[in-house]
This record gives sequence, structure tokens and C-alpha cells, in this order.
Amino acid sequence: MILPYWSNSSRQIAITLVCSAQRKIRQYVVELTGKGIGIEDETIRKIYGPVGLDIGAETSEEIAVSIIAEIKAVFSKRNGASLKERKCRNS
Repeated sequence: MILPYWSNSSRQIAITLVCSAQRKIRQYVVELTGKGIGIEDETIRKIYGPVGLDIGAETSEEIAVSIIAEIKAVFSKRNGASLKERKCRNS
């Protein structure tokens, strides 16, 4: 899955997100290479996957929420942890 992202500077960045396990990602790369589709090591290192926060998602809608939540956390430089564990600034 390729998702475009526009930063505040209106510069487009292509991000490759994969919903499969690391084992499956490696298998995709091997299959593509076997078909003569060369993938540079730098490109492989940029693959972000598996994507999604571990929220127990089972349905398509829940999986979409987990993926969007992780995308938001990454771009906000957050870890996606529960707010319950976060300490209040005034405490």
C-alpha cells in the first residue's frame, strides 16, 4: 500500500506501509526478485511494516483504525501508548 503524505511545506512524501508480518514482507521481496523485479536495499529498508497498533483489531474497520492511529502517532513523534499511563503536567 502506498500512501501519499503532505507535510506543512506541501512536499509530497511516498510511504510504503505493509499490513503483513515481517516474514511475509521478506517473502514478497524474494518473490519480486525471482520475477526479475529488482528492489534496492535502501528501498527495502524504507518499508514500514507490519503497520497498525495492537488494539485487538479483527474487523476491516478496526484494522483501519489501528493503522490510522499508528500513522498519526509516528508523524506526531508519539509512541501510541495509552493516555492512562501518561503523567499529567500539573501533577
